[in-house]
Amino acid sequence: MRVLVVYCQKNKRASQAAVSLCTYLRKRRHSFEAMTLEEMPDCAQVHAESPGILQDTRLREAFSFMVVLGGDGSILRASRLAVLLGIPILGMNYGHLGFLSNRGDASDTSLIDSALAGECQVEKLPCLEVELQHGAEGTYPQRLFALNDVAVNRAPSANILECAVGISGCHLATLRGDGVVVASSTGSTAYALSAGGPVVAPSNRGLLVVPIAVHALASRPIVTGQDDWVDIDLRPCREGLEDDPSIQLDGELQTPCQPVDRVRVRNSALTAELLRQRGEGFYKRFSNVFLMQ
Repeated sequence: MRVLVVYCQKNKRASQAAVSLCTYLRKRRHSFEAMTLEEMPDCAQVHAESPGILQDTRLREAFSFMVVLGGDGSILRASRLAVLLGIPILGMNYGHLGFLSNRGDASDTSLIDSALAGECQVEKLPCLEVELQHGAEGTYPQRLFALNDVAVNRAPSANILECAVGISGCHLATLRGDGVVVASSTGSTAYALSAGGPVVAPSNRGLLVVPIAVHALASRPIVTGQDDWVDIDLRPCREGLEDDPSIQLDGELQTPCQPVDRVRVRNSALTAELLRQRGEGFYKRFSNVFLMQ
């Protein structure tokens, strides 16, 4: 077994746990590499277009799985690299909610032993492919990858965001508010939940379209079919603005190379895999994390 250990350097508890975990793996004579989130390559771009992204020599040999020590944000960021490497993630919570991670920490070696023995349950999570369109010709020079969601928010200089939302080529509505979130079922428990969206089981492959603080009585979240795509046309909000609306993938602000006219979101062919403790399903985990605080 060869294990990739990823941890958040700014999190003191996670850093200490990484040292303990590496010591344990060494004693068990398992090969491993340790890397901080800050050292990790940026894998937001769709992988087929990023053939030279893995320049770090530590990543050139195959791994059996990745251990991520941190919060859900750490797992989200590390998931891009894990998908690129084709390995599952064993998350250990050193953050706040820990919905994507397992209960317990690195001092509980039974979970690590289960992963090393191949006894963990594998949960496959749908991912999102995001295209940023520039200009009237509909070109998509940037294709990005997200696990949870894509959020388009009003520009700092604007009081409101006006955007046209369409699904699979059909104009749905022109929204005026703080923005809109498009999420996978995995992301239904994140920003989309805070914005009033429904909780969706991970087996559902539809997209969630959730308006944020829209000034309208009839505005409601929508769950699409798995083959649908969502367009967010930003041209209606452009006139008179000093800056562009912000675009965030999994909570990380993007800096497009040129102004974005349209954001297109669809299901990706890529999937992320999480290693879970056996016997704890989605609804039990949701109840423990969100309803029993």
